Amino acid sequence: MYKIKYVFLLVMMLVVITIWSIQVETIDGVSHTLDQEIFNTFEMVEITTIRSSRGEERNDLWRGVRLVDIMNHFGFSGYHVTELLAFDKYLIRMNPSMLAEYDPIIALERNSVPIQATRLRLVSDKMIEMFWIAGIEIIREVPDFPMLMPKRIITYHTVLDQVRLHVNPAPFVDVKGYQMRDILRWLDTFNTNHPLPTQTSPFERGNDLVIRLVSTDGIEQILNFNDYFYNAVLLIVGELFSIFSLDMTAGMWPKDIMLMEINQNVIFFYITIDKENNLKYQELLKFISQREWTARFGTHNTKITDFEELRWENVVYIY
Repeated sequence: MYKIKYVFLLVMMLVVITIWSIQVETIDGVSHTLDQEIFNTFEMVEITTIRSSRGEERNDLWRGVRLVDIMNHFGFSGYHVTELLAFDKYLIRMNPSMLAEYDPIIALERNSVPIQATRLRLVSDKMIEMFWIAGIEIIREVPDFPMLMPKRIITYHTVLDQVRLHVNPAPFVDVKGYQMRDILRWLDTFNTNHPLPTQTSPFERGNDLVIRLVSTDGIEQILNFNDYFYNAVLLIVGELFSIFSLDMTAGMWPKDIMLMEINQNVIFFYITIDKENNLKYQELLKFISQREWTARFGTHNTKITDFEELRWENVVYIY
């Protein structure tokens, strides 16, 4: 009798492991279910990846379905951003050009070994592992968040000089940093004292508050504050700044931040940049040069005529 119960439980466990589904949402808000039966109708493809880890080279053969085939099946337009969300809130965003360049697959097998159904992952031989999201629960097409022309660019030292520096902010040790909540409170007060047209208080927008982070290597993350940054800390790592957060898995932690866009305010971490060779910085200069700017130096203002000559360390903010 106990053996029968044991076998029954084992069979049920295998069924739970085998039966899986991914929620697919189109731009018009319609939700679909991608289950194993539908998955089996797609053409299977193989890719080989070569990765280096701790001095060792690792070659893997992956077998799965192209993400664009799934998108086409469910009627994605292909003109918007595709988000993939995992069970642990790991989130990646891919625009159409990234999808075309990386052509990732949702892998079902690695080196001929089936991947656990609840750990299906995105893989590409052309993109860094930060995008190799595992445990996918949702694939959705969402509007892009193009970077709007900032109304104000604030130097990071202007902000951090007014925000409390925490030593060993829990649960992190042997580090110093700033609570993201404190930074937003300071920014909220700063916007009140130095109002901008159509400016909205970040704490009035609640779940709608989206923060854009751009790293020195060009990686861009656009994440909701309440879901990902409420318990986050901006840490000093050498001469650079990175974000550690209990609200996101470590693989998502933004590193070597160049700029932080919040509500059309940009906090600019100029110290982190090789200004001559950083392509993202050159793109930023080209973008903001489309309008005139005034720089605030201490108690006086000066029109900016040449960003290349601007000494950011002396700037409070530009507007």
